Amino acid sequence: MTMTEGSDGGRMGVRQLVASAAMLLLMAFLTLGIATWASAQAEPADADIAAECPCGCVGCDSAADCPTCPSCADAAAANCADCAACAAGADCATCAQCNGGSGGDAGSVCATCPHCQAGGDCATCPRCQAAEGGCGGCDGASDRDGGSVCARCPHCQAGGDCAACPRCQAAEGGCGGCDGASDCDRASDCDGGGCPRTGASDCDRASDCDRASDCDGGGCPRTGASDCDRASDCDRASDCDRASDCDGGDCPRTGASDCDGGDCPRGASSRGGRSRLARTLEWGGSLRTGIVTADNRDLLPLDESSDQAIYDTDDRGTWGDVFAEAWLTGSPVEQVEFEIAIGLGGFWGGGLVGADGTIARADDFFGPIALSRANATWTPIDRDGAELSFTIGRQGFEIGGVPHDYILSDNVDAFTATLDLRRVGRIRALLFDLYSSQDGYTADARNDDSERYERVRGFRGDNFTWRTGLVIENDSAVRGLDLKAYYFFTRIGATPSPETGSDISYGGELGNFSDNDYQNNFGLRAAYSRSFADDAADLSVYAEFARSSGLDRREEVARDVESNGSAFGAGLAFAYHAGIVTPSIELDAYHFDGANFASDGMQFQHGFVGFNADRVGGLNMNRLSGWRPSAYVDEAGIRDRQHDIVRSAGTFFLHLGFGLEISDFSLEVDWWALKDTSDTFFDQANINNIDPPFGYSREEFAAQERNGKKLGDELQFRLGWEANDTMTIALDAGLFLPGDFYDIAVSRNVGTSLGGDTDTFWAVGVGATLEL
Repeated sequence: MTMTEGSDGGRMGVRQLVASAAMLLLMAFLTLGIATWASAQAEPADADIAAECPCGCVGCDSAADCPTCPSCADAAAANCADCAACAAGADCATCAQCNGGSGGDAGSVCATCPHCQAGGDCATCPRCQAAEGGCGGCDGASDRDGGSVCARCPHCQAGGDCAACPRCQAAEGGCGGCDGASDCDRASDCDGGGCPRTGASDCDRASDCDRASDCDGGGCPRTGASDCDRASDCDRASDCDRASDCDGGDCPRTGASDCDGGDCPRGASSRGGRSRLARTLEWGGSLRTGIVTADNRDLLPLDESSDQAIYDTDDRGTWGDVFAEAWLTGSPVEQVEFEIAIGLGGFWGGGLVGADGTIARADDFFGPIALSRANATWTPIDRDGAELSFTIGRQGFEIGGVPHDYILSDNVDAFTATLDLRRVGRIRALLFDLYSSQDGYTADARNDDSERYERVRGFRGDNFTWRTGLVIENDSAVRGLDLKAYYFFTRIGATPSPETGSDISYGGELGNFSDNDYQNNFGLRAAYSRSFADDAADLSVYAEFARSSGLDRREEVARDVESNGSAFGAGLAFAYHAGIVTPSIELDAYHFDGANFASDGMQFQHGFVGFNADRVGGLNMNRLSGWRPSAYVDEAGIRDRQHDIVRSAGTFFLHLGFGLEISDFSLEVDWWALKDTSDTFFDQANINNIDPPFGYSREEFAAQERNGKKLGDELQFRLGWEANDTMTIALDAGLFLPGDFYDIAVSRNVGTSLGGDTDTFWAVGVGATLEL
């Protein structure tokens, strides 16, 4: 191990910034290169081939090659010979039955349908249903296949412009490369084959149209005519039934530029239609409430030998808590969306609310408000091959891809960008995050141990922490495989003592500058999922490796503490669906490097340092004690709390979980075994020979005897009942059996988890969750 001497706290070297930028670019090119190679090597799925070529011929690279492909021509000829529609005079070259299957055999059509091959039902799929006899055996609902709709559309086959064809545009995904919008769905909507929507000329009655309201009370919304007795009166009666149809006076369904007379103004239709914002608004919410009783969270039995002993050990309590959240999304204009989510949490009892130690009467202050989402997204590019979007504001951001993200899963106040290159891959960039994680408002909030700090006089405003980075991912090159690579750089600003952002100046007492601490995080993650046994069994396996590096500059009497450490883990999840019974199992194990201490007792390594993310354990250690499996960066610097009740330090854990669902009832049993991963070179025999530097004590050195020992075992039981589609009721019970780590007592100036004569930490809770 390398021990570093004290470093200059004045500035961060340019080399670290250059190295960070070089690492980011290298990872981007490497990951995209691997994804592109994998995409090129992988054989196209049947659904992809069928989507590219109407005949389903593997000899074609695209639908454009199909007319000149001998294999396609042979297939079409063979199909045409047996096709009843062609025998009746249909054009074989454009016949969906010939080009989609064999002799009007619905089963073969279904076999080459990209929607069906992707797992969808085909009872309502136009491509399958066009075949004689329908698609036998299928049922349910599905989306339309735009390409095949266009191939059968009378308007298109008669030489009409597909881009303006309502029937084609009704199919999800449009008709090949077509664009536009419409709400018509069938050529047969108008008896006799005539309908303004399809381009036919003999729709002589408005009632022939599928939506009679297109001609409102017999009047035409486009022209205002009182008698909608001829197609020409309306010129496609449904042209202007929605406000968004006329963008700047043009109607995309027909391409007409004369949507005039005030009948279809931009922003509102002539028939009083709603604005785009009103039509795109979506809302929802959730309510979680329950009662919990627990004892020995401090892992100590009740001791009434003195007032101080009672204060240290009497922590039994029963409380109710509630958290309600509402969210709203919408799109005021094309390419722009917004998202807002607001939550309110508190405790039960006597009209009291508040959840982070601050209790207030409800009639004075109605609790802490959590603004968990408040952002706007702009998508300037949305093509078949690529999509680019930008989001600014408070938003969720995570690495993702695994059941439990212990590295980064948080709300961020940031400017982000997403570049989706489809099969090649996707890049999600955290362009600039003004680090300000959401405070905890309820007992199970993600960051209930984070705090906020006021601006400190003398720091010249240099008291904020910012972060940047990206996640590069690909989940389409190989079916079922999700690959991710990521890199983040964090610069830590000045903070009051004892946090790590201004150790050199003792929290601003001896100076007006930050330490310029910094942090790098990068890693790789892979997950593979598949279903088998006729989709009755689901299996997923995953593994990841992460690395952190950085520097926490310390005061002159100490040495700088590096944050060089590794984290790695793997797991699997399996479920089998046997009618109303579904047994499942989950197994995972993770290791996070912990702190290291030198022979003089001084710390020189934090080990692995992550970010705000998922916590480890169940009811006891996750929800009630807020345990994180590693040190992590928050707005105050590096939070490395090895001996606190709310622990965040290097941990190894093994988790095994069993689940059983029977109809609307579920039972879950989980077990965690946890071990500290810190290490020390300090010899406890020299404890009385050490002269601690200013600000340090022998008790801190003595506490290093705990390093590397077992933390304990946690058991959790959960019984759930899904009462209906909205409400779930659950009963939780948990036990934590402390290990020999806590058999060693420590002083209060070391941490809040004193240890010594330990006792079992137990908790029981019952609650309900309502999803709106």
